[in-house]
Amino acid sequence: MIGLSRPRRLVLWALNLVSIAFLILPLVPVVLGSLQSEKSMQKDVRALLPSEVTLANFKLILSGGRSKGPIFEQVTYLPKSVEQFPTAFGNSLIVALAVTFTTLAAASLSAYTVARLRTPWTQALLQLSLVSRMVPLVVPYFAVFPAELEDAARIDGCTRWQALLRIILPLSTPGLAAGGVILFILSWHELLIPLIVASRPEVMTVPVILAGLVSDYFVFFTLMMAICLLGLLPTLVLVLALQRYVVRGLVAGALKG
Repeated sequence: MIGLSRPRRLVLWALNLVSIAFLILPLVPVVLGSLQSEKSMQKDVRALLPSEVTLANFKLILSGGRSKGPIFEQVTYLPKSVEQFPTAFGNSLIVALAVTFTTLAAASLSAYTVARLRTPWTQALLQLSLVSRMVPLVVPYFAVFPAELEDAARIDGCTRWQALLRIILPLSTPGLAAGGVILFILSWHELLIPLIVASRPEVMTVPVILAGLVSDYFVFFTLMMAICLLGLLPTLVLVLALQRYVVRGLVAGALKG
């Protein structure tokens, strides 16, 4: 905003606040719902604020169904999926991290090949890479590096593979971070494939556990909202930790792609 007049800066700040509010406001009812009992929520569905505030939903979920507390004493049925949440959280981390690192490794090699080898088949591969969202994001970072960097590394005794690992990949951190965050978010919130593949409770992921809270007899709204908030934490922490790399990577990909 350097160089802009004061009115324009105020307009941009206002637009930023509106955009942030647009993204955050849907989470407000989720937070409020997770902090009250199911009975309190169903008692007055038009109330904007909860009549009582409790952390019992989070205690129940994080304890694997063991810490019920007084607000669950009258509940005759609790889904078994609540007991599996700690295990499902760990399963989701394993799946998301495995998908992220495996895909980034494959995408990095593919992007390096496309950026450096100007042959007909690599250009055809680039056109077909629309099916993979990570390769186009990383390609601009490999393409922008001068070949002299690799030549200097190879003169010093590095092989092409060593030059890639020691020179190119460390300098490609923003693009890799942006791609990694997107991959992690997509795989963390994936429901359909785990729902089909994960038939046993001990291998279920968080989205599958969340879907299990909707039964033929009851819908556990407050527990669903608490699990939604807990499920958002890993992606939120990852985005905040890699924020500067993600912004640089997305902007660079848009400008150079």
